[in-house]
Amino acid sequence: MKVSESEFQKSMKLVKRYNRLVSKHEGIIDTYYRNLNTKIDYSISVEPKFDSISIWDFEVNVYVHNILRGTTNIRTLGDLLRTNPIEVRKLRGMGRDRFNQLREYVESYGVRWLQSHGIEEFEVYY
Repeated sequence: MKVSESEFQKSMKLVKRYNRLVSKHEGIIDTYYRNLNTKIDYSISVEPKFDSISIWDFEVNVYVHNILRGTTNIRTLGDLLRTNPIEVRKLRGMGRDRFNQLREYVESYGVRWLQSHGIEEFEVYY
């Protein structure tokens, strides 16, 4: 199939325009997630296996999934472990029972989420 030079130039212009739009869209998404309320502290080291466990694999209430997915940048158990539990507890809709369910799930992996951030249990509920 032969393509004329003018058709080739038109298609190249379309490809360049498409690439600009994609990069602009990616920039908007990155900005959105950077401006979310909950900050993930990537300086905290966690075991690499936790970064491969998606929040959708959590055995918790569907509302907890929606809270984490909809209002934070938390995608994995590793992201959750890097996040301050008090910030997670303050999320809209994250009541005491939902937070306890999430905390118990995290602790089922043998990780002391609260203690790793230097937080006593009673500090989270006030």
